[in-house]
Amino acid sequence: LAYSDHWIVSQLAIWDVVSGRRIASDAMLEGAADPGQASRDADRDRPRVGLGAEWWRLARGGSKATRFDGGEHMAKSHDGTLLAHAQYRGALVILDLETFEPRVELVGHEGEVRAVAFSPDDRLLASGGDDRTVRVWDVATGRLLATMTGHSQKIFTIAFSPDGSRIVSAGNDHVIRFWDTASFGLVFALPGHESYVHSLAFSPDGHQLASGSGDRTVRIWDSSP
Repeated sequence: LAYSDHWIVSQLAIWDVVSGRRIASDAMLEGAADPGQASRDADRDRPRVGLGAEWWRLARGGSKATRFDGGEHMAKSHDGTLLAHAQYRGALVILDLETFEPRVELVGHEGEVRAVAFSPDDRLLASGGDDRTVRVWDVATGRLLATMTGHSQKIFTIAFSPDGSRIVSAGNDHVIRFWDTASFGLVFALPGHESYVHSLAFSPDGHQLASGSGDRTVRIWDSSP
């Protein structure tokens, strides 16, 4: 996935990473093109690319775009069937990626939602944003299961551990927090970054956590101290 970061008009290009062939080009998008998510699901002839608040379905010989109202933060379920789309007004919508119809709306955040993540089994959704809370939702019913507090500023990134037992969150207060998905309590916190934390990623075995920050460092942490 290649994109231009010019603000007014941006061009999207999708490439086959094996052959190096450009699959689709000359798709002009209004507004800024933010890096999104690429997906190749069971239907291998129809890869999907999420770009900001637009979702492009690519087929042989063409492409089709679906535009969503609201914010630019989103997450795709691990089985490739659902898309959680955060909206500026504080709600999230879970959409069916085959029909692009909404399955359920999640309402509760106060302010913009800036981070969304599905659990490994796709049963839970974690979200965080301007209201400084981490919220956990039942994906099937849309029920709010927990609201975790502790961050002193906006939350920018959320991730689940590979075994689904932990949620990690971080943002503008520089501190990474680990939450237990059984009790929804705080397990421990990792201070150390000197600026906002914008990205988190676990190692495949879940033993280490990588974090990226506005302090221009990537740090590797023991995720079970």
